[in-house]
Amino acid sequence: MEELDLKDGTTMGLIYLHLPGVHELRDSSQHDSVIGVVSKTAADLLSAEGLAGVVRPTAADDVLIAFVSPATDSTRSFRGALEVSLDQALTGLSQILTHARAQSLVYGISESTHTIEGSSMVQQHLARALKAAQMNAWGPETVRLMTQGKLLDRAISSQAFQFHFQPIVDVRAGSVVAYEALCRGTLPDFRFPDKIFATAEQVDRVWDLGHVLRDVAGEASANLHSSPQRGCMMFLNIHPRDIEDPSFERQMLDGPIATFASSIVLELTERAAILDYGRLRKLLGRLRDRGYRIAIDDLGSGYAGLTALAEIEPEFIKFDMGLVRDLHRRPVKQRLIERISGFANEMNATTISEGVETAEERDALLCCGSTIMQGYFFAKPAPEFATLRPADVVG
Repeated sequence: MEELDLKDGTTMGLIYLHLPGVHELRDSSQHDSVIGVVSKTAADLLSAEGLAGVVRPTAADDVLIAFVSPATDSTRSFRGALEVSLDQALTGLSQILTHARAQSLVYGISESTHTIEGSSMVQQHLARALKAAQMNAWGPETVRLMTQGKLLDRAISSQAFQFHFQPIVDVRAGSVVAYEALCRGTLPDFRFPDKIFATAEQVDRVWDLGHVLRDVAGEASANLHSSPQRGCMMFLNIHPRDIEDPSFERQMLDGPIATFASSIVLELTERAAILDYGRLRKLLGRLRDRGYRIAIDDLGSGYAGLTALAEIEPEFIKFDMGLVRDLHRRPVKQRLIERISGFANEMNATTISEGVETAEERDALLCCGSTIMQGYFFAKPAPEFATLRPADVVG
């Protein structure tokens, strides 16, 4: 802004243009064409209006126009003229761009007039103008997602995640046999997995998030291996979209986490449907050859149905907590768990009952033939690998 010589008392007009779809253009020359046309259109209009100002691209998809405003209505008048000129220029440009989506030429615009009262105020004015332009381009919900996406990118780049571990117990033996690694964030905006994964799905960062979490899981596996609980397994959640990531198999077979493959169980979560079981079976075969075992998470909920059970043939089947809740009062649930537990035995799979919260639910599960359990009744997730006494498990 130095070019404008903005002294105290000067009235400054700000126009902020936000073109959120420009980054979707297929090559840099097309991107530069759009930004160049927008900037030149604004500069030509400033000159035609006799206004002292600057035009400056400020980010990959933003253009700022700032000028000394000789009258209170100058900024609004300039914005109106600029919109007319931009619509004409971008309409012409869309006819010569190849592979460009029409959405790539959508823009949001904001205008404001400010009296300068110290240089420190300029940045505040710019921030308000940018937010208004973004809102005009996409609306409040999309702006919210864009903001959340940037925060998630920051969390991913700084690996701001850790795991809390919930024991999985063999009730008959009175011992811990495994721990489920449950994702937690270390930044205020992303503490718990529901928010973390929902945002990653909405802003298409599932692969990036999964890659970081598997790196963190490799460190957690090393810690478990060197702890007194080294004989226990670790259950690690895998998003169905992770298996479509070209780098997933390489990381699992050759990355640091592969060192501990024989003690890791990969839980396929219910967050999305599995579309290609043929490809998945081949991938799981290679992972099993490396030593990993497979679990279906939350059977009876979401996408975790009988088709997945038949196609994947998991080593572990985890009952959804909805089946476990109030099991001692629900004969139909009891028969269902009995039948599935019997079927699991026939296919050499182990059932695990999640979400156990009461002694009555624990005892009912034992009567149904399900002896491996997990839930707050035994222990809540914690940063350390909890040790439990037999009395904590059996009662």
